[in-house]
Amino acid sequence: MRPRASKQYEAVVLQQIRYGDSSVIVKVYSRSEGVMSFIARNARKPVKGITGALFQPLTQIEFVAAPSANSDGLAILREARLIQTAAVSGGDVIRGCIVLFLAEVLLSTIRQHEADEELYGFIIETIEHIQICEENELNDFPLIFLVQLSDILGFGPTDDYSKDNSVFWLLEGKFYRFAPGNEAFIDSREGEGFSLLLKAARTGSGLSLTGSSRRYLLRQLLSYFACHHQGMSTIKSHEILHTILS
Repeated sequence: MRPRASKQYEAVVLQQIRYGDSSVIVKVYSRSEGVMSFIARNARKPVKGITGALFQPLTQIEFVAAPSANSDGLAILREARLIQTAAVSGGDVIRGCIVLFLAEVLLSTIRQHEADEELYGFIIETIEHIQICEENELNDFPLIFLVQLSDILGFGPTDDYSKDNSVFWLLEGKFYRFAPGNEAFIDSREGEGFSLLLKAARTGSGLSLTGSSRRYLLRQLLSYFACHHQGMSTIKSHEILHTILS
């Protein structure tokens, strides 16, 4: 049987998993194919410039891979080169934790195997922005990201806040006058701050939140994703963010 031809792709790394003594399995979101996985042989024993460092979370790469001989197998990496990376120096703890959080959210929410140019472009813009983001913007970056991602995925919150309707129901995705019984909600004390967050994410307006409000809204936004994105797995890295975001 003639071997299947290799193809070139552009993609963003979502995850790498150790495989055997020297290889890694890499999951990416590619511009042309959506979610893909391939095996990088000897990536932990560098050969031809292919190293595990190329496959850090939120690294944009260009690579050549050969499809597996069977439909259920992994593609085989042939070549890879770096385009850009969101990876940061070891001393930038906050930025590094944010990168890991963003990658975990994307890994949990992006399921489709079809290409989506808007989603891919958003991820690239996120990588570029995290590199130049000012220190005073970093604390709000994860919340802004979650709102913008929810908009792209089609379940963005409705910003119909008013003094009379200041309680946000997570399941309904709207503001109401009163709390919804046993269902999850953002209380009226944080309702205005949540509305300001939605405006900041969508218009680029300024945002000023206290540390406690920021941590509260981060937890509630993740609960909102769980309500509206079927199959979303538990995000663990936000616990680290809670300890470092001021």
